[in-house]
Amino acid sequence: MKKFYIVLACFFAVFSDVNAVTILGWSFETSCNLSSTTTTMGAASSSASRGGGVGGANDCYSSGNCTGSSSIGGSNWNEASEADAVTAGDYFEFEVNADATSTLQLTGVCFNQRRTGTGPPNLAIYVDGSNEATLMGATTNSTTCGALAATFSSGTITVSPGGTSIIRVYGWGGSSSAGTLRVDDFEVKGNIILPVELIFFDVEVNRDKTLLTWQTASEINNHHFQIEHSTNGRNFDFIGEVEGNGDSFSINDYSFTHDKPTNGINYYRLKQVDYDGAFEYSHIVSTPFGEKQSWLLYPTASANNLTLEWEEGISAQAASIFSLTGNKVLHQVLDMEAGKAQINIDHLPQGRYIIQLESGRQILSKQFVKFE
Repeated sequence: MKKFYIVLACFFAVFSDVNAVTILGWSFETSCNLSSTTTTMGAASSSASRGGGVGGANDCYSSGNCTGSSSIGGSNWNEASEADAVTAGDYFEFEVNADATSTLQLTGVCFNQRRTGTGPPNLAIYVDGSNEATLMGATTNSTTCGALAATFSSGTITVSPGGTSIIRVYGWGGSSSAGTLRVDDFEVKGNIILPVELIFFDVEVNRDKTLLTWQTASEINNHHFQIEHSTNGRNFDFIGEVEGNGDSFSINDYSFTHDKPTNGINYYRLKQVDYDGAFEYSHIVSTPFGEKQSWLLYPTASANNLTLEWEEGISAQAASIFSLTGNKVLHQVLDMEAGKAQINIDHLPQGRYIIQLESGRQILSKQFVKFE
């Protein structure tokens, strides 16, 4: 649940990493667009370019392409060796940018390509200055494009949040400087690790038990939740387990009933456990138990309305809602004799809030969660 992967497939080549996603892609359409035209969640917009050794007046060719009306291309691929091509700057470059909160795990590339008869038959894929794949005699010498896929020899190359990696396709061995190479539909493959938080986690008293409810957005590798209980908020004991949804890209609702809460304040937390044993703790929630409650708030997680109920003797005058930073976001006068009121929270942003019931000189507080 701490992470999830968005799974797609390379549509034109068999790629060895079956779990890889298309992190970034370039189609080079719309007047030789060198910006990434496919940018998956977790990646930031990235660009392509040509090395200084590549010849040709234009970055892209507008005819004889693999798909569409444009592909990145150039001439001057006649260096004798890979080392000479690196020195000469004979490459196409693809920048890979991670957004500020996500980690990219790069595992390979796939693309379409073709060369003229005197163009380069040999390619090498470099990432951040290191050779990750050499494709000898791989380019297609015809008017028909061929698909290539390469898995990085390092396995996985990590791009940290806000970081950048540079992928270069070097070419060499052409028999003439006039020989050309063009690359189209270039895709960077791998996995994306996104931070995923619980949408909400809450507890309420349900007769002689306590009911825990929580909701997740998307999950990957989520084996189960362990429910832990404490009477002091510091030392927690295991009290139960709820099966996770493994890999899921939809909202999931969970619940657990604690049959034997203790008198006083009961504290709870979740321990989310992956299939590989990795785990992460949730925030702590709490509720009093065994004490007569003079007023009720329900539900404690809602998208639009809350209900307040209070007993006779509670001079409920008004209710106020505060953000956790202390800003008052709502104030509503109550009919004290009614014993019940509904509060509309549809306009509030998603998050956790504190609601206070004003009763004479007494202020009674509870927390709730607003979700979309």
